[in-house]
Amino acid sequence: MNVLQESTKAINECNEVMRLAALAREAFALRRSMPSATISTPKHTIHMGAGMVRVINTATQRVVGFRQTYKEAMWLAQSLEREATA
Repeated sequence: MNVLQESTKAINECNEVMRLAALAREAFALRRSMPSATISTPKHTIHMGAGMVRVINTATQRVVGFRQTYKEAMWLAQSLEREATA
């Protein structure tokens, strides 16, 4: 009887896995059918130099600012991106 119970449990687990796989396929098909959202590319890149970090506009390749640390450069880049989208 123990073998039958283990077999039944294994079959039930397989059924559950198949049900979850079907749900995942449905969700994937739904995502593919939805209109694609625009994926924004970063408009500013960060380049580290000797003692200074440059923030460069990727469209024009112009330097838009210098900062002393990477964190400050990221803040500048993020604020410029917010201003551009506003």
